[in-house]
Amino acid sequence: TNMKTSTNTTAIAIWMLGALNNMPYVIMLAAAKSISEGGTALVFLANIVPGLFVKISGPYWFHKVSYSKRIKAGSVLMSLSFLLVAWFSGESDVDGGGGGDGGDEEESGNGLGFNVIMQLFGVALCSIQGSMGEASLLAICGKIDSIMSDERDLNFCGESDDASQTNDNDDGGESSISSDDNKSQQQPEGENVCIATFSSGTGLAGVLGFAFVFFLTKVLLLTLARMLILSLIFPVLYWQIFNKYISEYETIDCDDELGIDRSTNSGEEFRALASSPLNANASTSIHNEENLGYDYSFDDRSSEGFRDHPQSETFSIDDEDISECNSVSPNSSPPHSISTHGMTPMERFELTLSLWPYMVPLFVVYFTEYSLQSGVWPAIGFPVDDEDARDSFYVISSWCYQAGVFISRSSGTFFTAPMWAIWLMPVLQAMNLIMFCLIASHHFWYIPSLLYVIAFYVGLLGGGVYVHGYKRINADMPRHVREFALSTTSMADDLGVAFADLCGLFIQR
Repeated sequence: TNMKTSTNTTAIAIWMLGALNNMPYVIMLAAAKSISEGGTALVFLANIVPGLFVKISGPYWFHKVSYSKRIKAGSVLMSLSFLLVAWFSGESDVDGGGGGDGGDEEESGNGLGFNVIMQLFGVALCSIQGSMGEASLLAICGKIDSIMSDERDLNFCGESDDASQTNDNDDGGESSISSDDNKSQQQPEGENVCIATFSSGTGLAGVLGFAFVFFLTKVLLLTLARMLILSLIFPVLYWQIFNKYISEYETIDCDDELGIDRSTNSGEEFRALASSPLNANASTSIHNEENLGYDYSFDDRSSEGFRDHPQSETFSIDDEDISECNSVSPNSSPPHSISTHGMTPMERFELTLSLWPYMVPLFVVYFTEYSLQSGVWPAIGFPVDDEDARDSFYVISSWCYQAGVFISRSSGTFFTAPMWAIWLMPVLQAMNLIMFCLIASHHFWYIPSLLYVIAFYVGLLGGGVYVHGYKRINADMPRHVREFALSTTSMADDLGVAFADLCGLFIQR
């Protein structure tokens, strides 16, 4: 009961952190026209490019900065972002919300005066916070899920031993043999609870962020500055929730518990791991004992995987490591495994490249759906020559898209999609892009209700690749590289968004 309560509390905290981490990004997008009228593309780029550099460089310095320090820095950056945009919001603050007057006379017709530049700098700080927070929270979610899986395995082992002892006393030991033989089948599958709930929270951020901006600015008629001042509650909650409910997991050293020696890593071991066929591993089920190439059984069975690899002795398990359970969860990592802490930059780069089976679907699905939002949907309206009609279609289709994202990202709490489905969804998303381009240019199927349903479907595909892609990583990858793999793979979605923003300019033409 205590374990279930702790799991639920942690899952709720992670869910809230997912929403809080991504809401500033959504708020800045929703307020793009207020920040730079006629220059919203600059706001979009400022909201993605700085964070992209953080994620690209993260594999080479994240391990040197603790999770707590990164989240604390993120809360400070979030606060500074809101304050800068609010302070330099200029005429958007009609009732005099601070320093908006200074620099107004410098603004030229292209909207790139001092105030706009400072607001764009604030948006850039938001981008850094969001990307660093997403990569960090995904990584620690993988760590927490592994810890929770270990606790479930230990509880299962204890319950199985008690049941076996009872059967021995009642049946003279005959039932214990059957219990041992079926132990691996009875063992509960570890669920990626935290990754699923974090993904759901990030999906909720899109809906809450747009609703927050709409309610405060359209219903309560608050200025941009005042809305952002009220938003300062978010960085406070962001840090407090992490510090109270999540930071305790940071002190658990999984490497020590698993017997991983950080001082004896060799380049050959990392290259063996980086060159392993992850795409083949990913095609198997989550809890297939052979999907990582390790021998998780302690009977006569053995997996093939690394057996014939020249470095296979690195991944072997000695007899003295045999535990009471005949099978160990695939979420575990073999004793004396390599650790990412001692990798050289080149080894980190090679391991990053090996994650392509997960990064390619993320990149493609984000590229296609953000190309739709930045380049195609703004060109659709009923009628198309009415600017207000185009704006209306863009707003409603974006709401439908965000609803689809939230629903699909929440689906990770119920099931995990197979790898073939994760690769199929980007193909379907690319077909959506082509179809919308044809609709925008030739005006066939020009029915608002139909296009809104398709926009919802676009969100379903995008959110599905996100949550199930990360769940696959946490299930397929060896435990001692999961945190690295989760945070590193997250650069793919930012790359897709950045390329989509650039491509959207050409699509509109």
